[in-house]
Amino acid sequence: MKKKLKILALNHRCHLHPNTGGSEVNLFEQAKYWVQYGHDVTIVAEDPGREHAPEKNEVYEGIKIIRMGNEYTIYMLGAWYTFQHGHEYDVILDIWNGIPFFTKLATRTPVTLMQHHIHGPMWFTEFGLPINIVGWSF
Repeated sequence: MKKKLKILALNHRCHLHPNTGGSEVNLFEQAKYWVQYGHDVTIVAEDPGREHAPEKNEVYEGIKIIRMGNEYTIYMLGAWYTFQHGHEYDVILDIWNGIPFFTKLATRTPVTLMQHHIHGPMWFTEFGLPINIVGWSF
């Protein structure tokens, strides 16, 4: 039997967020397979509030979901969660949705970065100076 892995994934939104898109669909579909193969999966994501996600934390199809922060604080809180708990996992998936969670700086646990698409010019339509310059630079 293969080793059961403890997997931590950080994504800016959960599957119940009103602006859920392809990144969330992809992550949650993959996570379902990981659970079916016997792995423990935890996803840390932005908390969309009780009107969208009745429970702050839940287990959905075997996936433990931890919701925290908002669209601006989730990255800092996700990195902090990784700093505090990263050693409890075998592997971490840092999902880059415009910016990464910088989990590699917060833990010695192996980290894989997943980027679904390049944001490019979107930084200049969504944000002002200096955030757009910093984001575009990544």
